[in-house]
Amino acid sequence: MILDAIQKQFPESDVISANIEIEDNGDEIYEIQGTLKDKRKFEYDTFANGEVQEIEVEFPEYMVPEAVMKAIEKKLPGFTPTYIEASHSKSMKVISYEFEGMMGDKKLDIDVSADGSKIEIADS
Repeated sequence: MILDAIQKQFPESDVISANIEIEDNGDEIYEIQGTLKDKRKFEYDTFANGEVQEIEVEFPEYMVPEAVMKAIEKKLPGFTPTYIEASHSKSMKVISYEFEGMMGDKKLDIDVSADGSKIEIADS
C-alpha cells in the first residue's frame, strides 16, 4: 500500500531503505527513503494506516524561492547552505524548508516557513 502510494507520487523513483520511528506520543511512523528519477533524495513518512505525515524532498538552492533565500540572508548574513530539503504535504504543497549549512565555522540547522516569514535556528 505505502510503496504503491510512493510510486504513484514519484514515478520511476527508487526506494533505498525504510525504518519505523516511534513518536513521543507512541505513534509509529514509517519512514521510506529513496531517490527520484533526477537523483534527488526523498523521504516519505506515513502512519501505519497509510495517512501521509510528511514528504521531504532534496532541493537544490535554485529551486528555493527568492523570498526564502533573502529572508535567510537578512536574518543570518553569511549563512551558506550545504543541504536543503523541502517538507511537503500529501498534495506536494511546500510547507517549509530545512537547511543545513555553515555560518563561519559553526554548523547550523534552520527551519524556514514556505514564504520565508519564520526562521527557527537549531545548533547542530
